[in-house]
Amino acid sequence: MVHVVGVGEMKTSNHPEDLLVTPPMGASLALILHDRAAGIGGILHFLLPLSEISPERASDNPCLFADTGFPLFLRAALALGASRRTSKIAMVGGAQPIDPSEFFALGRRNQAVARRITNGEDLPIEKEHVGGTRARRVRLDVGSGRTWVACRGEEFEL
Repeated sequence: MVHVVGVGEMKTSNHPEDLLVTPPMGASLALILHDRAAGIGGILHFLLPLSEISPERASDNPCLFADTGFPLFLRAALALGASRRTSKIAMVGGAQPIDPSEFFALGRRNQAVARRITNGEDLPIEKEHVGGTRARRVRLDVGSGRTWVACRGEEFEL
């Protein structure tokens, strides 16, 4: 079954036939978790790095922010049976499509916070396709853990 993981959403699954996909991402970022041993995968698709800019929005939708979304995402994957020891993390997105001057540097800030949070959980990012000015989409095959990125009209495996 195909599950679309929109901005401010997360999805975890232990169904090998599931395919998790994001819509095109600009500055937003997808953190992809896969535990091959447990057969569990998931995507967290967040827009903003830190919830301190809007605690009310974070309370309503914690997955909109990296710092409040990742702990929920990780707990959901662990609850399905994922293990910190065998889980792998990838990161896709974090572009600057509207602001190539990087005045606000939202994509870069999202990347930095994602690295800090995942490293703090002892789950460093092992693969990534981030930055630039082009939007990307990502899809994860839960059964195999294969992850594809679509960017500039091309699709490739991460």
